[in-house]
Amino acid sequence: MEKRLLLAFILSFFVLSVWTKINPPPQPMKQRTAENIQVSENNIVKENLFEDHQQKQPPKTESQALPSPVEKINILDNGKLEVVFSNIGGTIKSIRIRDYDISLPLTDFNKLNFDNSLAYNILNISDSYISYSLEIDGRKIIKKYTLEPSEYLINNSINIIDKKMSKGEDGFIRGFSLDISRLDKDIQKSREKTLLEYSIATENNTIRKANAYKLGQKDILESGDKIKWVGFRDRYFCAIYKPLFKNTGFHNKINNKKLNININNKLELNPNQPVSFNSVLYFGPQDLKILSSYPYDFKEIMKFSNYSLLDGIAKIVYKFLHLLHGIIPVWGICIILMAITIYLVMYPLSIKGMKSMKKIQSLQPEIAQIRERNKNNPQKLQKETMELYKENSVNPFGGCLPLFLQMPFFIGVYQVLWRSVAFKNSKFLWINDLSQPDHLLKFPASLPFVGEYLNILPILMIIIMIIQQKFSAKNMVVADPAQEASQKMMMSLFPLMIGVVFYNIASGLALYFTTFYLLSGFTQWKISKMTF
Repeated sequence: MEKRLLLAFILSFFVLSVWTKINPPPQPMKQRTAENIQVSENNIVKENLFEDHQQKQPPKTESQALPSPVEKINILDNGKLEVVFSNIGGTIKSIRIRDYDISLPLTDFNKLNFDNSLAYNILNISDSYISYSLEIDGRKIIKKYTLEPSEYLINNSINIIDKKMSKGEDGFIRGFSLDISRLDKDIQKSREKTLLEYSIATENNTIRKANAYKLGQKDILESGDKIKWVGFRDRYFCAIYKPLFKNTGFHNKINNKKLNININNKLELNPNQPVSFNSVLYFGPQDLKILSSYPYDFKEIMKFSNYSLLDGIAKIVYKFLHLLHGIIPVWGICIILMAITIYLVMYPLSIKGMKSMKKIQSLQPEIAQIRERNKNNPQKLQKETMELYKENSVNPFGGCLPLFLQMPFFIGVYQVLWRSVAFKNSKFLWINDLSQPDHLLKFPASLPFVGEYLNILPILMIIIMIIQQKFSAKNMVVADPAQEASQKMMMSLFPLMIGVVFYNIASGLALYFTTFYLLSGFTQWKISKMTF
């Protein structure tokens, strides 16, 4: 591949790798600890005392001291989700996605502004739903959660009945709490934590906060815009809480390592007439097909870039890749076919750029003479150089423009292959997981810069790069010693950059770029045989 093209590719991927902070995918979080396990007919009941940093009260005198409520944990399972419920606040404490054995650092779904430390009673429970009740200050509250069979969806409802008199008061329902202390330790140490993001979609705009592993004053937000949904996502998975009730905006609060996202509402009660607050919660993979299957706007959480053009291109690539998979149900083959397709689409641009660069290379001896004659006259040097280009019908930017037009596609492909949950646990040839490095062999001991495994695909890419560099150097006319030294340096630098960027990259990405580089090398060979 022509050197400037390769340099731009590698630099762009290097920048992207720093930007997305590539590292292995998250490991399952160990969140559920309990004592005194009881097994009932329909579910597992766990009772334990949990420390809740938000519930700490000022110390009381011995005469005033009251026993802390005992937290009772109930677990429901619909085949897709394992949901842990707590009677304290009558809330969802955590959720595990069973197919992937993964959770997210979220808790306290569906809490009210006045029930954080109150213990609810269980009204009903079955394999698919649980309901809680609480009576306080002449007010009865009923919370019900229903798990859709074999779905990533939970329906929630809160009914409030006032037994006294009509009231109007401001309140809020918590969408969820982002609990940084629940982050897996491996994630906290890795660069992948920068992919953590919470988002708040209002009727006017969508607020997205990346690097959601750290909290600060800028996370304390408030708005009177009506909320459409609030969400959280990592590299592969997401949670979306969508209120189906009237709301008057949101406000965020930070308590220790928790970010509480609260949805404001107006509580208007009439005696003995229930007021309902319904919502739905999605907790599952970031899969466009799955998200689009629900009659809500869940798919809006998927965004590959903050730039509309790059995001649009990435979604086209995403849909094309899944279209291929609908025909050939092997992700590895689909990646190779996509690389071939994009190569063919880009072929006219690549040929044009390489031809232009070869023409410029053929003029290097004359350019060197012009430079020598006018080394003390920059204006004349520029004028004679441009006249030489014009006489030979050469555009000095002809090699850069095609590359510039190609870069959005490469960025889109990069983002799609890096964040596609479909690759998790997908096998191809010797590769056990396309979302991980290919791990051809395990070394007896960990090696510096390499680690415990031999990843062959990045090494193949390095070899292809070296061959291309040497082949290109043989066919290049170099009249400037400084330029020759620069080329030799680049021949050494490129493979090093490839090794840094791609060695621990997901094998799906490495497979794509290895295929693309092979095809590009063939194109360069063809160009080298042409004369101008």
